Amino acid sequence: MRIGAVQMHVTSSLPLNLSKILSFITSPTCTSSILLFPECALTGYTKEAVETQIHLVNDAVVDIGVACRENKRAVIVGTAITNEKGELGSVKG
Repeated sequence: MRIGAVQMHVTSSLPLNLSKILSFITSPTCTSSILLFPECALTGYTKEAVETQIHLVNDAVVDIGVACRENKRAVIVGTAITNEKGELGSVKG
């Protein structure tokens, strides 16, 4: 088993970050079975980015899961999430 730590430029655009994450997962040259991404790799680091894109997280996580299954990889991806009340977790301004 190989574990790869991914160093990537995280933007405030969830779609762009998702595209980067998926490209690492699906890369035919990747030899790691587990990929570790940075904290907030999906949503970005700013409160504004998280608040305006949080509704996209669930679908993005599904897309990541599909890519993992198809490529026989596991990932650890940092992202903001909401609680059962729909409130953001530990995002600080």
